[in-house]
Amino acid sequence: MEQFYLLNKDFDLNTQRIVNFRVNQGTTVYIYDLKGEILYYSSTSLNQLRAHLGLHHATCTKCIKEGTSYVDFFKITDKPIETALMSVLSTLELASLIAEKRVLFLKSLSKITSRPLSLKEVDTGEILKDADTG
Repeated sequence: MEQFYLLNKDFDLNTQRIVNFRVNQGTTVYIYDLKGEILYYSSTSLNQLRAHLGLHHATCTKCIKEGTSYVDFFKITDKPIETALMSVLSTLELASLIAEKRVLFLKSLSKITSRPLSLKEVDTGEILKDADTG
């Protein structure tokens, strides 16, 4: 019965032609330092934030809802802080700063330590390649 209603052209059940509701627009987002003293960036939508700075909307939404910092350096919020001073960084400089802080943050999370590697011939004991000499 359901298939009949879906395939029959007399029943116009799917009348909505536009699927994209632009759910990520209309949310004003602010990026501050952790203390909230410097306003680095403000955007009128999460899509714009992603396009300009490469921040995913889910990450921003999580920071806003949970009040957590982004890479232990930025505070992302949907509420303006009136006392904050505007940063002099351009969007490109800010994107570079965010990328730099992201790399440092990810390195701090890494608990893997590396050791030098040497290849040694089993029969002769001769070192074939020493990691220090290349």
